[in-house]
Amino acid sequence: VCVHEPIDCDDGNACTVDSCSAGTCVNTAFSCDDGNACTADACDAFGGCSITPIPGCCGNDVCEPGYGESSDVCFEDCSLGPFLLDAPLCSSCAIRAGHMFDVKTKDKDVAIVSIDMFYLYGAIAEVWTRSGTHVGNENSASGWTKVAERDFSFSGQGNIVTMSASDFTETVFIPAESRQAFYITFPAGRMLYHSGRSSKSSIVVEDDNLIMYGGPAVEHSFGKRTSDKKFSGGITYMSEGTFTQAPLTASPVTASPVTDSPVTASPVT
Repeated sequence: VCVHEPIDCDDGNACTVDSCSAGTCVNTAFSCDDGNACTADACDAFGGCSITPIPGCCGNDVCEPGYGESSDVCFEDCSLGPFLLDAPLCSSCAIRAGHMFDVKTKDKDVAIVSIDMFYLYGAIAEVWTRSGTHVGNENSASGWTKVAERDFSFSGQGNIVTMSASDFTETVFIPAESRQAFYITFPAGRMLYHSGRSSKSSIVVEDDNLIMYGGPAVEHSFGKRTSDKKFSGGITYMSEGTFTQAPLTASPVTASPVTDSPVTASPVT
């Protein structure tokens, strides 16, 4: 009588995945690496993976004043938000390839996350910025930096589109009580803005941290400009915050296999 005994491939190690292939046990090691430089990743043979935030590491999502962190030192961990400064959309709209305007911070530092704009048609959109005001700098790229670009070809005409954080080549950081100018433009397209007159000193919208002012519509690139108008769109941002020390604790995580280690199979009796 034939007897077929199952092979036990369990090596008793919580850091491996155990299987049997063609009569040979395969014990595949876990990778506990979560890709975050601010965590200590380990695997215990009995307990499996654990991911522990590294104290005092900027980027661990915990603001730690006890380790000298603040929004000046680690804005990434010590900021509040996101907040949306949302300018009303135009109902009576004008059309141009671009729009310039200033924003001013109040008593807190701010970092821009994304910008919404009222898109009519075209493909590539660009965001330019400079410290200070756009006034007197409308027709020259000198002092301006292009910080974002995205293709909106498939977004559909007459929609709000978003230049998201991943589209920015650098973080636009605005210190407290400072002005920052923005130029949003479509090199081969058009965007919508309020047709009524505004002024560079007129407040379009404000909240507890940020003020947006009127500015001219400007053809691409740094070309002919109109009188001052109201921007139609919004700015999402993070603001500096005040924090107390938060506890750092290890957290379990699902591991992923990385390598195979064949072992000799043994029958179970």
